[in-house]
Formats: sequence, structure tokens, C-alpha cells
Amino acid sequence: MLIPMGLHKGRPIDELPSPYLLWLVSQDHIRFSRWSMIEEILSVLGKRFSEAGKLLDELRVTEAPPARWESPERKAERQAERAEKLRQLEQHRLEQRIARREAWCVAKDQADMKRASEKLRARLARNRQS
Repeated sequence: MLIPMGLHKGRPIDELPSPYLLWLVSQDHIRFSRWSMIEEILSVLGKRFSEAGKLLDELRVTEAPPARWESPERKAERQAERAEKLRQLEQHRLEQRIARREAWCVAKDQADMKRASEKLRARLARNRQS
């Protein structure tokens, strides 16, 4: 039987690695929708488990997995990303502070001009009355 979906689509089940077959069997949605395929996988796994030596050889890991997430390069990259985000955040906050300060200055100037114009109107009104 050929795998009908995924990374190994079109390949025979008995050619696929055991960890992948075990993963397929562990997926509820696959067991629900593709039970005939699961039966075939279980048959293949049963044969492999009966030949323990071959299964052990297949599952044995001879090389350490890549430590790409813990490499110094990856750590430096993440630190650089965080530093850039922090710089952008600080820049955004500074721009907001400047905008608030400018808005406050404009409002203060408008209030001062309004008071000055009211004083001037009051003087003009007094001068007209005299």
C-alpha cells in the first residue's frame, strides 16, 4: 500500500522509517480517516517488532542531533533580534513622548493666547466706555 498523503506521499509503507510509522499511528485524525492504512502500518510494524535486531539497528542514533537552537550563532541572532525590538520600542515611546509634549505645548499656547485675547477685549471694552 502507498502512503496517500504527507511528506512520503506515493511511497510504499514498508519502505518508511519506523519512527514515522509510529507517529502516523499516534495521530487520532489519521486513525479516524484512514483506518485501512493504519491496519497496514500496524502489520508492517508487527513484522519489524518480531525482528528486534533489525528494529534496533533502524532506531539506533549514531550522530547527535543538530543543536541549532542552542548554538552560539542562534543565541547571538536572538539577542540581536531582541535588541532591535527594544530599540524600536524605545524609539516609539520617545516619539510618543515628544508628540504628547508638543500637543501639551500647543494647548498651553492656545490657552495663553485665549487669555491674552480676553484681556485685550476687556481693555478695549473699558477704553470704549471711558
